[in-house]
Amino acid sequence: DAGSGAEALYMKAPGSSYYSNVGTSTTVSSTATNGLYYFYAKDKAGNTSSTYYLYLDTSKPTGTIKNSSGTAISGYTNGAFSYTATDTGSGVSYLQYKKPGSSSWLSYTSGTTISSTATNGQYQFRAVDKAGNVSDTQTIYLDSAAPTGTIKNSSGTAVTTTTNKAFKYTASDGLSGIAYMQYKKPNSTVWETYAAGTLIQTTDTNGIYRFRAFDNAGNESETVMICL
Repeated sequence: DAGSGAEALYMKAPGSSYYSNVGTSTTVSSTATNGLYYFYAKDKAGNTSSTYYLYLDTSKPTGTIKNSSGTAISGYTNGAFSYTATDTGSGVSYLQYKKPGSSSWLSYTSGTTISSTATNGQYQFRAVDKAGNVSDTQTIYLDSAAPTGTIKNSSGTAVTTTTNKAFKYTASDGLSGIAYMQYKKPNSTVWETYAAGTLIQTTDTNGIYRFRAFDNAGNESETVMICL
């Protein structure tokens, strides 16, 4: 104060209904209670300054990836999805995302749908609040491509329509990976779990065997069949 000189500084902390005299200076730690802090000063002649305020926010925003039905998802998906974020302190300032194969964060508008026909691969999202806190990164892997499966004989040669030798089924998926495989035995209407590499022996039931595979995003391969 250029006149009578500063006498005291007054502060009102979050949740308080009154100002406290904190001397002529004070430091609010980053570990203090989050919320709105008010300050004003009084000089020795009784004049008071304008009121100044600042919102302390040390909490990160939280973000969620959801499918088109609004259900939170993680890991892998073969459908459309979007990202939203919330912040209970200063509020969300902006959102960002990374596309598959990119090293740059791009601006993202809350709730914008990433189509199931978009580029397959890893999508990353994050939110930044008005205090500069950055959320944890949320990741989803888009995989809209079906796995592929092959029937091979015991020598490892692919076979197609008929065989008089033992055979097995293998499947591959270059994106999310194979989750499980199934097969249907001759004259059966039930799909059963099939363990990768299990041989169907020449002593097993003759007839048509059907096989299929599912990847971790839920895509189903074409059904392949062979007659023993």
